Amino acid sequence: MRDIKEFLSVSQVAIKLNVSKVTVYKMIKDGVLPAYRISGQKMLRIKYLDIINLLENTQVKNNPKYLPMIKTCRNDNHQQVNDNK
Repeated sequence: MRDIKEFLSVSQVAIKLNVSKVTVYKMIKDGVLPAYRISGQKMLRIKYLDIINLLENTQVKNNPKYLPMIKTCRNDNHQQVNDNK
């Protein structure tokens, strides 16, 4: 199981959510997904906890363009939980 304090790159988030990097950048630009710049680094980072919060957000849940992402991520998380038992 991931540490909820962990930061992920845009590429890692795109893989986790089964979307393109462009989609992740759009979500950041639209304010749907918070992103941070760690001091001394140019790359954006996203908190793992923010991804979880994104998936629990009712506005995102009810938005059809995010539905495939939510289904994929929930299946992955369920599989991880079962693998850890």
